[in-house]
Amino acid sequence: MVRNNLISLVFVSAVLASLSGVVQASKVVSCTGKSNIDFGDAPDSYGAACHQTKEWQKLGKKWSEDSASNDVDSDNASDDGVKWRTFLGKDAANKNTWTEWSSTASLTQGDKVQFRFNLRRANYGNHQFDELKAWIDWDNDYNWSNDDEVLINKQWRKNQNRKDKDLFDSSYNNDLKTNNNSDTWRNYKVNITIPLDATLGDTWMRARVVCENSLTKYSDNYMLIATGFQDQGEVEDYKLTIVAKNSPTPVPEPSTLFIFTLGLLTLGLKRRKTIKNS
Repeated sequence: MVRNNLISLVFVSAVLASLSGVVQASKVVSCTGKSNIDFGDAPDSYGAACHQTKEWQKLGKKWSEDSASNDVDSDNASDDGVKWRTFLGKDAANKNTWTEWSSTASLTQGDKVQFRFNLRRANYGNHQFDELKAWIDWDNDYNWSNDDEVLINKQWRKNQNRKDKDLFDSSYNNDLKTNNNSDTWRNYKVNITIPLDATLGDTWMRARVVCENSLTKYSDNYMLIATGFQDQGEVEDYKLTIVAKNSPTPVPEPSTLFIFTLGLLTLGLKRRKTIKNS
């Protein structure tokens, strides 16, 4: 009897394990073979990201529609969803001052920098939220897998305005059982300090927007990752240049300065003596 129960338990465990494997099969779809849609343009070693439909959400005012054969780093200036600026300090009125917004300016180790992400969306449709996520490859190892490389991850619910308040004044949303909000764009800002150990030279940032319905079909556990296909949304890649913080000019030690001055005086006396004897 015990043996029969043990056999049954083993059989049930095997069945559950098999079912678990089926449930956990990844939904992520590769960009291989996709065409006529928007691709990221970071180097191939990062892995491809691509999106198919521009109707629902995008970064910036335009959907860039970069092709799979797009040259690496060909359009930092045409991608319009992300900009950044560097903190300069306080002015006479004790207000923060910054450099101008840019999508090409270099970033300095240790500097305080503000990134701005412009998310655009349609105010109709039946999904719960639009998601924004961005990564920076600080150690320049050609992936965005480190925990500290996620720069921002936000979800903007369809029934909320730009300040995340529930205001129902647009079309009805069957998923949320409420009306959508009429706001169609917002800016997300995030302040960071550029890591002191960020690798110097060129590296890459990737930003993606997508909706919850697309994540349901093409992601595992609603997790937006840096690579793979999504049928809605947009991806924009930016080449970033990390530079070292300028070191202050060292001030000579008093003893060093004294020896240097004494050397100059001695040299001057020798020169005068040489001229007098000539």
